[in-house]
Amino acid sequence: MDYYKKHQSLKNLSIRSEDFKDLSFRAMRVCRDNNFNSVSDIIVFIKKGGRLSNLKSCGKKTVLEIEELVKGRIENENLKLYDKLKEKYKKIRDDKWKKQLFDANFKSLLNNLSVRSRNGYILIVKNDQNGVDSFIDKVFFNNLDFESIRNMGKKSIIELEFFKKNIKSLIEDYSEKEINEFDLIIK
Repeated sequence: MDYYKKHQSLKNLSIRSEDFKDLSFRAMRVCRDNNFNSVSDIIVFIKKGGRLSNLKSCGKKTVLEIEELVKGRIENENLKLYDKLKEKYKKIRDDKWKKQLFDANFKSLLNNLSVRSRNGYILIVKNDQNGVDSFIDKVFFNNLDFESIRNMGKKSIIELEFFKKNIKSLIEDYSEKEINEFDLIIK
């Protein structure tokens, strides 16, 4: 049976049905009643500290259903972002000058880490010959969580998260820049 025929009153919900097509009618009604017109609205609500379980007519099953929808959307968006980042990183790896400059900046950022955070880095890359590629692959493309590293304290986790953010910025910058051998001399 066609979804839209099954729920004749779906037209009255005034929400973007493609975002909510997998939800039950009750969950869709909860979204409508709380002015969630898209999954992004739900994410904003949750980030601001809102609790789905506190919404009117939103029981345990509905909360789980909406949470699954949000989780799926976030995972999908993250995959798209990481695919773009992977393409950008490949551009850097394929260009001799970009690769050299990127590696030099990576090592500079790495040397600025505290001893404990550098030890965390070593645990991540283990004995891999190319630590830069290994780190980027594990942290960005395999979603390594720094909290899963043994003996990592809160400060080191925060420092590694900041390091990750800086590396992401380097990837973004160097993938777009035109770099030649003269840029290496300046650095």
